[in-house]
Amino acid sequence: MPTTWKNLVPPRHGWVRLFTSFSTYVLVASGLATCVGKALAVAEMDDIGHPLLLLAWALTSDGLVYFGAAALLALMESRLRRAWILTIPLALGGAITATLNTGYLIITGEQASWEAFTELFARFQDVTDITGEGVTTEVILRIIGGFLIGVGLPLILRWELRRRRWDFDRRVHGRARMLCAAWLAFAAFVVMLVTPRPESVKARNLGKNALLSTIRTAMAQMDRGSFKGYKPVRLVSSTTVDKVAERQGPPNVLVVVLESTRYDKTGLSGNEEVASTPNLEALAAEGMVAHRARAVLPHTTKSLFSILCGRFPTMQKKVVEVSSDVRIQCLPKILDEAGYATAFFQSSWGTFEWRPRLVHRLGFEHFEAFEDIRGQSLGYLASDDESLVRPFGKWLREVVGVEQRPFFATLLTSATHHPYRLSRKANKIAKKEKLPSKTNEERYLRLIEAEDRMLGGLLRELEKQGLRDNTYVVVLGDHGEGFGDKGVKQHDNNYYEEGLRVPLVIAGPKIEEHYEVPGNASLIDVTPTLLSLLDIPVDDAAKAELGGYDLLSPTFPGDQPRWFSCWFELRCRGFVVGDRKVVYEPQVDEAWYYDLKADPEENRPIALTRELEGYLKTLQTTLKAFRARKWKLKWGHVAYGEWICNKNDRYCRHPKAKKDKYRPKDADKDEAEGDKAKDAKDAKAEGAKGDKAKAKGDDGKKAVTGPKMKLDASDMAKAAKRGKTAAPGGKEEADVEVEAEATPPEVTQEFPGDPPLREPQSPSTKG
Repeated sequence: MPTTWKNLVPPRHGWVRLFTSFSTYVLVASGLATCVGKALAVAEMDDIGHPLLLLAWALTSDGLVYFGAAALLALMESRLRRAWILTIPLALGGAITATLNTGYLIITGEQASWEAFTELFARFQDVTDITGEGVTTEVILRIIGGFLIGVGLPLILRWELRRRRWDFDRRVHGRARMLCAAWLAFAAFVVMLVTPRPESVKARNLGKNALLSTIRTAMAQMDRGSFKGYKPVRLVSSTTVDKVAERQGPPNVLVVVLESTRYDKTGLSGNEEVASTPNLEALAAEGMVAHRARAVLPHTTKSLFSILCGRFPTMQKKVVEVSSDVRIQCLPKILDEAGYATAFFQSSWGTFEWRPRLVHRLGFEHFEAFEDIRGQSLGYLASDDESLVRPFGKWLREVVGVEQRPFFATLLTSATHHPYRLSRKANKIAKKEKLPSKTNEERYLRLIEAEDRMLGGLLRELEKQGLRDNTYVVVLGDHGEGFGDKGVKQHDNNYYEEGLRVPLVIAGPKIEEHYEVPGNASLIDVTPTLLSLLDIPVDDAAKAELGGYDLLSPTFPGDQPRWFSCWFELRCRGFVVGDRKVVYEPQVDEAWYYDLKADPEENRPIALTRELEGYLKTLQTTLKAFRARKWKLKWGHVAYGEWICNKNDRYCRHPKAKKDKYRPKDADKDEAEGDKAKDAKDAKAEGAKGDKAKAKGDDGKKAVTGPKMKLDASDMAKAAKRGKTAAPGGKEEADVEVEAEATPPEVTQEFPGDPPLREPQSPSTKG
């Protein structure tokens, strides 16, 4: 027995040997890298008790995995002559996973998973842009130095030990390494047993091992979604749209979407240490404010869709919403059909996530992004938001004022997005007023204040044109933002209130002052509310498909569950009902809820009641209906001014794009001209066909109703003058409808370039 125990004690020189073999060395280094990443994450968390105790517990799973794997590989190398053929790739795979997880942890505050790694490789260029924000010369030198030390240390050690005549026989060498690594793994297991498991979810998530999480999520079964398109396509029938177009002096609508702006950091919250937002607060006093409004999915493309369409986006990473075969009538399209001038402005780069394609899918006739506006660039994505005021004012004067049309405009800010850089103006104001701006959180507050100054500028532009009194102004955040204190940075997978809860204010005619929406609201409520304010009834067939409610209705159901989901399907999904927020994590199959009234910081998870379990089942069914597992994105032709998105080309191109691959080539211009010529030819043919039908005296046949108005071939010149077929207005294919032979029931071309739909002879429309 004594001999047996003695054999389990590692030799003194065994600890040094851990660093002389590649397989064990890289796994030990992986554990050390993970320790650094988790230590930085713990330092940023709040309300976690003893940080060192939490860090020790969080590292136990990593110690078990990496040291246990090192022991196993060392054992294999001691028994098998050519074991290195297998052990080195395995060790290298573990090391790469650990290194990437450390970087992911530092950037996002979360541990990596299979979904994170697949997104890394699918959008590698975007990821390099993001990581490049923090790469300085000092960081590069540290990385190079660390790499040289990492590669050189085992080689130098091995050379020195050989010089001292150490025995490197594979059995002796492998056994010594195996014993040392096994004891380290055992020590990690003991620490796991004696340290208490944290109560908060944010701390518990830090205790996961990235390698095991990656394997588990890779093997996890995704929900087999049933999404096959939006039905009915139309929310409002063409008959109703025609009636709206005949109204005199209809109100205008301005929607201002504040990028990554969370409710609790604005003056609306009444909290301390918030940004100064006098314009937002004054607007809320003039009209309606929803103090408990939340995003459906905290990702900008998904939020824009839910805000402007009143329906759930596809609840998954893939941005199905930009695909040319997604047919849907959103609020901008409804108003475009009714004769409104419609425009979308954003201060960020337009090439990100194919924004021109999304804007077209939503139904806007005019689009401008950073490439057109040319404000001050603030990193890989953003620019100064106050640069939006000038192009908006110019559009009001040159389009809305000249054509004397009502307008619907949406403006999207960007500077409050990571990496939170201050513009020259914002930096100057911060210094003048002695406002802190050193940390990310402090600069974030300064950028919210810049957004508020931009809002004031937009309101002044409306007043200059005499449009303020007849304009509904909607101001809202697309989602919130985290800074690590909840264990999450940024927003995509942030289900805490900091990531979901946003400001939502609507002011304008027919809205009483100081009105507060009772209960929980959602961004998906914006379109139903605006349709109600504009007196545009939704078709009976489409009412059940709207995901939101009229916020100003006396019967607004503020006590109903409001669904949400993370961007990664396996990361989270949940709902808020009353003061209870339910969160379900599919990757670990766990669910709990927070009492937001008793626990506003969301630190104490509570087991679900039977009532909440029933709601959760309904949520799973609802989200399944909005997940498309095998939807292949299709790229149609879209053109806005200098923007060219050619058919079957995934990129949208602009002459002033940041990168060469986003700039149009001569072939792209030729193809775009060919598409325009083909569109004009098709429109002319349709017009001739309609004239022939009319010549036959076929009075019983109706003209095709188009997105804008009924036109015959002779009206095309008028349409061109209004910018509907010219490049400045920009549109996918020819946005002109002509009279043509009709077959009962009436055939309606839903959107330009889409196949025709059959519309029954009634106000309700089926898609």
